[in-house]
Amino acid sequence: MLKKFIALPLAALLLAGSVISASADNIGKTSVQIKTVNFTKVSSKKIKLKWSDGKDPMVKTYLLQRYNASSKKWTTIAKINSDGKKGNNTYSYTDVLSSSAPQQYKYRVNVKVSNSDMYKAVNGVSAYASNIKVCIDPGHFAGKNGGTYGYFEGDATLKIALEMRDLLKKEGIGTYLTRTDGNITVGGQTNVDDGNQLGARAKTAKANKCDMFLSVHTNANNANANGRDTVNQPNNLNKTVIFVNYAAYSRGANSPVVIAANKAGGYLTSVNKQLGIPTNAWQGLKSGKPYTYCTTVANETVETDAFIAYNDKVKQKGRVIFRSLNTRSSDYYAVLRTATVEGVPGMLIEHSYHTVPAFCKKFMSTKYVAKYYALADAKAIGQGYGFKTLSKLP
Repeated sequence: MLKKFIALPLAALLLAGSVISASADNIGKTSVQIKTVNFTKVSSKKIKLKWSDGKDPMVKTYLLQRYNASSKKWTTIAKINSDGKKGNNTYSYTDVLSSSAPQQYKYRVNVKVSNSDMYKAVNGVSAYASNIKVCIDPGHFAGKNGGTYGYFEGDATLKIALEMRDLLKKEGIGTYLTRTDGNITVGGQTNVDDGNQLGARAKTAKANKCDMFLSVHTNANNANANGRDTVNQPNNLNKTVIFVNYAAYSRGANSPVVIAANKAGGYLTSVNKQLGIPTNAWQGLKSGKPYTYCTTVANETVETDAFIAYNDKVKQKGRVIFRSLNTRSSDYYAVLRTATVEGVPGMLIEHSYHTVPAFCKKFMSTKYVAKYYALADAKAIGQGYGFKTLSKLP
């Protein structure tokens, strides 16, 4: 019994000694890790990955790796030798995909060090990338469409859009913004809300190889609706309303935009409730399809009257809507109509009503409304394409 008692500690000491020895091999060595990999959608079948040459003096070879979710293994897809000189440049490699279907991958860059006596390699920090890109259009421009408590729709939509851009990047979805500050110059005009500039906004989606056009807005009602001042509407008017364009509507309920629109509406309604913003419930799709309303220019139809009644009426649930102009295949809203002509599926999200003071007060009193609206939108977009989403709602 005594020999057994002594042997166990000795074995443990010997094992510990081997661990200590292995650890000692790395004492004093500088860790080499690539922490950032950026991506750009080149086409539906090509993703360009980029990383800095800042570690060049310590690196012999860069190993670009892609994670296979089915096999749960990392595969090296490219080996690039370092020139050993730091020059504030970048390395790049274009990953050619097997198909043009929406695809999302994790990538990382590992290294082989140039001197194993001085450096030790550490696995690179992984990042998501995909072959999907979204055009985000922050509606209007600074100072446009005022509510109460100092709220302006044109300022709020930019806050939401900028937050959304950063969230989508984390999920590997590329973005293009029609504006990144209070002003917008497009179609030869600056800060003009007419058909020309609205259409020009949507044209940038195709020009920048985007798969989805998303116009960010908050809603309003007709003047003096519900017998009250236009911007002093009752709490029970508030709801989320999302319009999809014909390019999305015509592709059916399985269209990524229609899926994203329905999910976004549900998430935004939940966010409003969590933040204490009065809201009606979310009704979602009608038999798997958006609700439809039609308008004619010369004479509004019964269906149009029904839309206005829905939009301005209290106690109405939020919906996904396809609103057409003159014919069933032409969109009512200029930005969505042009996106359809350009062949880009799109949607316009009316997150809440800026004519309801309770919403304006909450938005202007905390940064979390814009943040959580962006979270809801980003999560819905990712799910629309069947991607893994990192956005967590409150």
